[in-house]
Amino acid sequence: MKTLTIDQQNLIIAEIARYNIRFNNIKDELTDHIFCEIEELCNTEHSFEQAFIIVFDKWHILLNPRKDLKYKNVPSFISNTWYNSDDNRWRIAGCITMLFFILNLVILKLDNITQTVSFLSISFIGFVLSILLLIKNRKRHNYRASFLNLKATISGSILLLFTLILGLKAYRLINNDFNIGDFDILSLIAFYHFINVTLLLRDNNKYRVKQFA
Repeated sequence: MKTLTIDQQNLIIAEIARYNIRFNNIKDELTDHIFCEIEELCNTEHSFEQAFIIVFDKWHILLNPRKDLKYKNVPSFISNTWYNSDDNRWRIAGCITMLFFILNLVILKLDNITQTVSFLSISFIGFVLSILLLIKNRKRHNYRASFLNLKATISGSILLLFTLILGLKAYRLINNDFNIGDFDILSLIAFYHFINVTLLLRDNNKYRVKQFA
């Protein structure tokens, strides 16, 4: 059975390095996997050069990022496994937000002060949850943790801004210094990002469980 020489291994490692894989544990697993694929081809009447070209032709697309900007610098073989769940997350958050809007319009009919104070609380809780996610991931060094941290940072920043704005709105409403209906859209945006952060936290917990399983 043929095995790779040190020079051949170094050629493979140099080729993998061109793709800027950020995390060593992933790079090591990927390198071992490609070693095995090339060795397998070398043992089926392919030369090393042929096997090298065949394997990296297959992996070239997978080692480059997807065209989606949200997965910038994440190899496709990793981000491809996230796409459906991430795509569903914003749909779920959007649907829940729209359902609440309809529910409030038809049934709840919250007055402006109650709505503002409620969504002020929701914004603050969402901001705290985003901080919690970042704390949980502070020692995790992988693509998924980095991606979730980025999303939590964006939603958390928006929720902090809305906490301040809705807090000002609540203050002015209490002092009868605010027009009814102003900034109503902010409540829905804050609710959307609250749901988004909640789903990010759930996703993060599920991913951590998979790692320990």
